[in-house]
Amino acid sequence: MTKLPTIEDCGDCGVCCMHMGYPPYLRGENGGPVEPYWTQMPADLKSQWLAYVESYSVPEGELDGPCVWLDLESRRCKHHEARPSVCRDFRVGSKGCQDWRHAYGIVAPQT
Repeated sequence: MTKLPTIEDCGDCGVCCMHMGYPPYLRGENGGPVEPYWTQMPADLKSQWLAYVESYSVPEGELDGPCVWLDLESRRCKHHEARPSVCRDFRVGSKGCQDWRHAYGIVAPQT
């Protein structure tokens, strides 16, 4: 049985990753910024990411499907150390976090 997360922890929740398809990196498209997590990513992982993005299509009837890096069994990121800025900036317990938990029916107990 999966432990319900509290407002302050992820608790193997993963709902923030259930709607993004793949990790969105800032890669300098159209002269925009390039984030350091993209440039520091190991070459083999970057190659896998690029191949996945090239062949990706949004699942029918879904927002964007779960992130390819989300381990659906453990509800944890497979490549947490290489995650992009948007994932690093998303705060556990924030309004966005709570909104996604509510949308997926995960009600976190108050601590």
